[in-house]
Amino acid sequence: MSNTKKQLQSNLITSEIKLDGQCNFRDLGGLVNKDRLALKKEIIFRSGQLNELTPADIKLLDTLNLSTVIDFRSAEETKMQPHRLPPSIRTTYHLPITPGNITPASIEEIVRDGNLKGANDFLFEIYKQLVLENQKEYTLFFQKLQTNNGSPTLFNCTAGKDRTGFAAILFLSALDFDLDIIYTDYLKTNQAVGPTLDKVISSFGFQNKKQSQTFYELMTVKEAFINHVFSTIKNHYLSMDNYLEKQLGINKNILKEIYLE
Repeated sequence: MSNTKKQLQSNLITSEIKLDGQCNFRDLGGLVNKDRLALKKEIIFRSGQLNELTPADIKLLDTLNLSTVIDFRSAEETKMQPHRLPPSIRTTYHLPITPGNITPASIEEIVRDGNLKGANDFLFEIYKQLVLENQKEYTLFFQKLQTNNGSPTLFNCTAGKDRTGFAAILFLSALDFDLDIIYTDYLKTNQAVGPTLDKVISSFGFQNKKQSQTFYELMTVKEAFINHVFSTIKNHYLSMDNYLEKQLGINKNILKEIYLE
């Protein structure tokens, strides 16, 4: 294993912030890009929803001086599971994204039918739609990141894996990180949610193994999904840089000045 990969693994292990009420919360800071510039620590975070934070969790997050939340959940999701946020949060931006018409009912139907292929196809379609149909929301996402003067910011969705994962792919790509780092951060969600997911599967009382496997498929990520992101971007927009700059209007130099050191 190269020194770069060893450093990468170390950085990603230490970036996780342990919370009782959210298992998929981490700081992207500390990663080193192709130009040997590091992403500043405690300035950009990614997570799932924060509706079950404990008082201890909120106290811990308050020490991070988080000031801004960018929430990709739908209006229905935010209404059903409102965030519990630390006092430091001054601004929340809602940029609702619902690729594949994500609803609790649609997910429940796929799981109930034990439709493993359907779950897989559903997620592939979600990532395709994120690339092609949600450019407005991700343009606004980057506008917020480029104009918040480097204030500590969290971006999230419900599970912190698809809508948030795609945002992280774009963000790290814009800052010129190696694909190894981008892939490893994306796949780290499985490590983060694994223990909690095992408990959930055990407690749900699924009727058969197909149902539990289908639920697991929907709640995790895999390399094929991020491959699909890059191939969709290449097929439609020729390159990631072209997509970032021409479709999303990103100024990479501004982002680098704010987030790298």
